[in-house]
Amino acid sequence: MKTRIFLTAFLCFFATVLFPLFSLAQQTTIEYDSDTSPSIGPQLLILEKGDTGKVDPGDGWARLWFQNDSDLSNRWAFLARPHAGASDNDTILNKPIVMAFNASQKFAVASNGVVRINKKYTLPNQKGTVGQVLTIVDTSNPKNAVTDWVDLPTVGGGGSASNIIDADMDTEVYLLEDDQMDTIKFRVNGMMAAEMRADRSSIFTKLDVYDNLNVNGNLTAVGSLNATSNLNSLGNLNLTGELNSVGGNIEIAAGDNLNLLGGNLNVSGAATVIGTSNMGGSVTIANGANLALNGGNINV
Repeated sequence: MKTRIFLTAFLCFFATVLFPLFSLAQQTTIEYDSDTSPSIGPQLLILEKGDTGKVDPGDGWARLWFQNDSDLSNRWAFLARPHAGASDNDTILNKPIVMAFNASQKFAVASNGVVRINKKYTLPNQKGTVGQVLTIVDTSNPKNAVTDWVDLPTVGGGGSASNIIDADMDTEVYLLEDDQMDTIKFRVNGMMAAEMRADRSSIFTKLDVYDNLNVNGNLTAVGSLNATSNLNSLGNLNLTGELNSVGGNIEIAAGDNLNLLGGNLNVSGAATVIGTSNMGGSVTIANGANLALNGGNINV
């Protein structure tokens, strides 16, 4: 009887005095040698029970909080849903562990290694290769953008390139260096718009000249060329579209050619031909406009 009374008194003392002291301790050490009995369990287990978090209003997060008593309104937290079929709240990551501030997810890792930053975008779980860049490749999900490693564009027989590209990846400027020739290329709305080469030749699908254009080499336009200012060429000018002179002068140097393959020469300003012009279409001269042949020929 005395033993039972003593045991009861000790348990009451432990529950009311010793346990609160342990739970409010300034420092707590948990010692455990995992190598000796790895199957027994961890040093500290935070176990969420009776809630998978898969059905509203379920939660399913196992939590660890960090606070300061000077400001209990703010907290950092580690949260995890490690069980099968679980995901983060936006269903982006599977079986995630999350770092959150005031219940707002800031950093998260899925079980497959995919990382999500600030609930805005994910990072790939694979390393790229030499020369690749990390860029956004998918914005179809309004809750999350997907990034991945992509190759910089290469042309022809290899080489390397550096580029500037817009958000939807259909318009870009890139610099190409290979064993053939250094080149600057312009792609607009998914289509090649212009190419500038180290040999001073250029190719355009369409070229609008609003200020003076001085060509020291050959200029090739696969589309039309519209000159509202002066166009001066010291090399050959080759077009598969129309050449329109609207208030500006077009001058081709002596000994060089103006070749319009299937296009027209439309003059409402002034055009001076010193070399030879070969037209695959018509020549139209507006009322009051001038077309001067200074020792050159126009072959229509």
